[in-house]
Amino acid sequence: MNLPLVSVIIPSLNEEGYIKETLENLRKQTYPNIEIVVSDGCSVDGTVKIAKKYADRVIVRKTNIAQARNLGVKNSKGGFLVFVDADTILDRRWIELGVNVMERQKDVVCIGGRVLPRAEEVKYRILYKIGWDFLPRVFAKFNCPQFTGVALMVRRKVFEEIGGFDESMCATEDIDFIFRIRKKGRLVFRSDMVSFTSVRRLKRGGFFYWIIRWNMNWFYYLIFRKSSFDSYKLYR
Repeated sequence: MNLPLVSVIIPSLNEEGYIKETLENLRKQTYPNIEIVVSDGCSVDGTVKIAKKYADRVIVRKTNIAQARNLGVKNSKGGFLVFVDADTILDRRWIELGVNVMERQKDVVCIGGRVLPRAEEVKYRILYKIGWDFLPRVFAKFNCPQFTGVALMVRRKVFEEIGGFDESMCATEDIDFIFRIRKKGRLVFRSDMVSFTSVRRLKRGGFFYWIIRWNMNWFYYLIFRKSSFDSYKLYR
């Protein structure tokens, strides 16, 4: 049986503290037919060196995150695309479960799953439970977007039809992408597709500051259809 190829796209910039675990995790996925493409924005640490040990392809070019994701797709071949942040690990069956949905339900264009924090503190677990479990589960019933770019599966054909991520955005590109792709088909939220991501922005930039800032940006996008961010500070 010929399994469809899945291209995993990982944007990176100075991610030597996380990317090795992310890549090792992908090599342990239960779904066998994947290619890993790392799209690096000219890291000055050991990110590229690490990536070359595990990825099938590593592209190095000065980009923002939207450009990096689009560039990764251009250098990939899979009919299904998985976008994973460099500080994120997937449950071992994440890709297998996603492909099963896409193969059975041809009207599904994008799949998001439950996101958990890589931290034990209660405040992070409550926040992620609400923001990246409860709300996506509810909104997906109405085909409304509340997915995050931390971990997404998309049909390549539909990705190309909508022109990928908006490269003019330094942030909010994932929200914008979901708003546009929902017009092409059905969004699905799967609670059994679990990813685990770092909370470094919340820890180093301020827990309440970023909760407020993210929510303000979400509503700003709803009104103006553009990001409220002129820049997006990195936390490494």
